[in-house]
Amino acid sequence: MLKFAAVLALAIRAENKINEEFDDYLTGKKPMDDIVEEHMWSEFKNEFESVSSNTDEAHRKKYFMESLEYIIMNNVDPKATYKKGINNFTDLSDQEFMDYF
Repeated sequence: MLKFAAVLALAIRAENKINEEFDDYLTGKKPMDDIVEEHMWSEFKNEFESVSSNTDEAHRKKYFMESLEYIIMNNVDPKATYKKGINNFTDLSDQEFMDYF
C-alpha cells in the first residue's frame, strides 16, 4: 500500500534528532525489535506534538509503526532515489493527513 502521507510528508528526509539517533534502524543497518520500537515511539512523542490530539495513544502508535515500516522499506530499496525519515506527521493515517491539509 502506497501511503499518501508518507509520499508527501516523508519524501524529503526530515533533519531532526530522532532521525539522527535512529539512523541505523531507519536505513536497515540494524534490525528493529520491540525495545527499539518503544524507544522510538517515546522519542517521537518527546520531539513532536501530534497534529491530531483527538485520538488515543494506541491509535497514534499504530499509524506511527505502520509508517516506520514504510520508511524502512523505502530506505533499504536500492532503487530509491531519496531517503525518508520521521517527522511530525508520522503518526497520522493517510486520511488524517489529507484532512489536516
